[in-house]
Amino acid sequence: MNSKLFGFLLFGFFAGVLSIDPITIRPEWFPPPFRPLPSTNRIKRSAQCYGDLGCFTNTYPYNNTGDALPLNPRFIRTRFLLYTSINDRFPRIISRAASDQLRRSRYNSNLPTKIIIHGFEQYGMVSWTRQMTRQFILKEPTNVVVVDWGHGSGWPYTQAVANTRVVGAEVAKMIEFLIEETGGDVSKFHLIGHSLGSTRGWVCWRARNRPRKDNWIGPSRT
Repeated sequence: MNSKLFGFLLFGFFAGVLSIDPITIRPEWFPPPFRPLPSTNRIKRSAQCYGDLGCFTNTYPYNNTGDALPLNPRFIRTRFLLYTSINDRFPRIISRAASDQLRRSRYNSNLPTKIIIHGFEQYGMVSWTRQMTRQFILKEPTNVVVVDWGHGSGWPYTQAVANTRVVGAEVAKMIEFLIEETGGDVSKFHLIGHSLGSTRGWVCWRARNRPRKDNWIGPSRT
């Protein structure tokens, strides 16, 4: 092939790629890098507090993480991805910090709400959470909220274990937020967790309104 023609075609290809509408590219849907989590050994602490999420210690019975305390929620960056029958493929992100965001979402407090929490070295868009979400929505009209804590679910394992306590507290606060903002009923909430996502104890302990139904798939015993 003529080198000039080849160069022209190559230029056209990359020009086409770079001209893709950036709105259609959603980097937040891709998994976070599972790099080693930051060390907390530089400053030894026996307790750490994070605002309305409360305080966390590494004393018994929470002394099973090699003295690791939960990382700052700003590092874990837990996200709540809302799927409904209207937006069953591309979720809307809901946040306790944005009531107007919830009002613009498709959340319907009259419907059941399934909360799915992934496990170790996973993230919110992992295949099994998408498949489970799809099946729930196909079965009946429902809200599905996938809890994405991928930035805190990586190695070392003991740090990920500690981080589940913050994640559980955040899930509890989200349940309270949804009930307060929409007048929902706690009996409509159903928690589903896998591996380290089985944070039922923390959710139920932290929540004023405790979900009545839960399922844990291969819960971690750590």
